Amino acid sequence: MGQIISASRIRIWQPAALMCIMVIIFLIYLQLTVPIRVMTPTLKSIIPVSRHLNRSKHSKDWFLSTCVNQDQLLSLENLPTVLGIWKQSQDEECKHVYEVFTGIFSVQYNPAKIIIPSSFESKVRNWLGRSEKVFQESKNQSVIFVYNEFTREQNAYNPIRGKRPLPIPEEPERLYVDRLAKNTASTCDFCQYEKFTAEEPFGRIISNYSATAANTFKLDTWHSLVLTRTHHPLNWTMVQFADLYNTAQKWFFRAHIENAEYKFPSLIWDLLPHAGASQIHPHLHVFLDRVRYQGAMENWRTAAREYAQKNKRDFFQDMIDLHAMLGLSVQYGKAIAFANLVPKKENEIVVISEEPNEDFSKLLYFVLRAFIDDMQLLCFSSGVAYPSLDSGKDEDRIPVFARLVTRGAVAEIRSDVSSLELFAATNANTDPFEVIRVIQKSVEKRSQMTK
Repeated sequence: MGQIISASRIRIWQPAALMCIMVIIFLIYLQLTVPIRVMTPTLKSIIPVSRHLNRSKHSKDWFLSTCVNQDQLLSLENLPTVLGIWKQSQDEECKHVYEVFTGIFSVQYNPAKIIIPSSFESKVRNWLGRSEKVFQESKNQSVIFVYNEFTREQNAYNPIRGKRPLPIPEEPERLYVDRLAKNTASTCDFCQYEKFTAEEPFGRIISNYSATAANTFKLDTWHSLVLTRTHHPLNWTMVQFADLYNTAQKWFFRAHIENAEYKFPSLIWDLLPHAGASQIHPHLHVFLDRVRYQGAMENWRTAAREYAQKNKRDFFQDMIDLHAMLGLSVQYGKAIAFANLVPKKENEIVVISEEPNEDFSKLLYFVLRAFIDDMQLLCFSSGVAYPSLDSGKDEDRIPVFARLVTRGAVAEIRSDVSSLELFAATNANTDPFEVIRVIQKSVEKRSQMTK
């Protein structure tokens, strides 16, 4: 039998029913007019990989005067001693930044003694430029291991290896590059890119000083080249450089429009064959990935996420602050460059900014021209990771950062990459404290020239 509901009960429930109907209508209105983002409240989503980058709080002068000793020499060789003094500081802020530093970096000092037979002395002395001081130091060597606990990168630094004189090439390197450029210009496919390179289904992006070409043998769905429209590998201006990187960003956005699932943009650039370039003509490789960044770039994003989850702090900001505090950085507007304590190869500089703005582009140019023009190191390799194009997912978003390294002599037959770098620890024979001094002067000089 059906249940009979009295009129009095209907009158009681009528206002409640009307209220429920009004709430439902209001929620439908919100759904239609206000975008609601539903996120599972996991630690990953609560703590983004990177928020906003700020200027470093602590200066080198503050660090030396407050945490260690004003006269303390800052060098990679002396870093274990500096850490020992720093650890004893009674200043609360010094204690805090010490914990931050040792939370990211592990520094290990290992003594390494050798005995040199008299029959071998002459050869070793020649290797060391006939310096008696360095020869005696070679008998009692020290190896400094610096390990990044979150990127899992490590560098083994032996000061003696960096004190060996570099051989003088038979032909000046710039003359060698000029000859190479001249001999390859007439047969260069990239100089006639419209005839001798492939293109993406959406076509090409062509600018005043650069153009794109699809990689003929791709490494991913979206993998192209961005070419300069001049052939010489060294003679590019700041305007041409900026145009090259602007074209790369246009390609990222165009590929993302074609397929929005692909959202992680990155690029790499090797200059000259000794650095791994397949062509003399300058060209970038650009990628847009669907699931993650490629290789070492993704390692840094993963490191930043793990660091945020463990410490509720921004990995990139702390990396900037620690390097700046040790005097290893230089600021240019909204961008900053620092000499990495755990370099991938010699002279590594990291350039970083919250977004790929003009300051980032200029600072990137300044550093690369410092390599080429001031340090006379013509070969380099570089990689840049850009923020995700899916701006709705903050936890995936990183700042733009570039890693730049030099690659040795242009005509050198021996490779500067071996099984050591491929399967063990990196051995970069340059001291970041010395590298940054050159970069700081170079940036100051070039920033004055651009005003």
